[in-house]
Amino acid sequence: MRGAAQLTVHEMPRDEVFRDRVRFDSSYRPEIGAGSICLLRAGWRATLVEVRQPIYGEMGIIFADMDTRRRLRIAPGSSYDFKYCKVGTVGEFIWLWRAADPISRTTGKLGVLALALGILSFLLAIPPFVDWLEQHNFVGKASQARHEDTQSSSRLHATDKNGRK
Repeated sequence: MRGAAQLTVHEMPRDEVFRDRVRFDSSYRPEIGAGSICLLRAGWRATLVEVRQPIYGEMGIIFADMDTRRRLRIAPGSSYDFKYCKVGTVGEFIWLWRAADPISRTTGKLGVLALALGILSFLLAIPPFVDWLEQHNFVGKASQARHEDTQSSSRLHATDKNGRK
């Protein structure tokens, strides 16, 4: 889902700088909830940001910190046509990996590392698990039972040279 709005740029309050976050009213972005990660475009420049509601409900205004304004090359007090779209899980991982806030960046990198190690552990556990199944005849019993069923049904349907059972 995509959206567009013409908004006037304002500086983000001091306690929210270096958070890769913008604030603008949800009426401009009905399909994107607060706390979502979006690709925000101003002209031909784009950056990933977290979107929040303005603190005092200001209309027609986008609050952006200095880092976001620098990446988009936008200036406070000026109006721009902004385009935005919500990103998926991969986009959220990229946002976390590149976050200006060291707390978000560190937790994001640890989360990606934990996911990668979990997948690696699962893949490394498959061969010993298969060996264990074979040692305890779980794999062998199933194939042996199928083989015995096939042989017994062959005997039931077996005929002699003259076609008698």
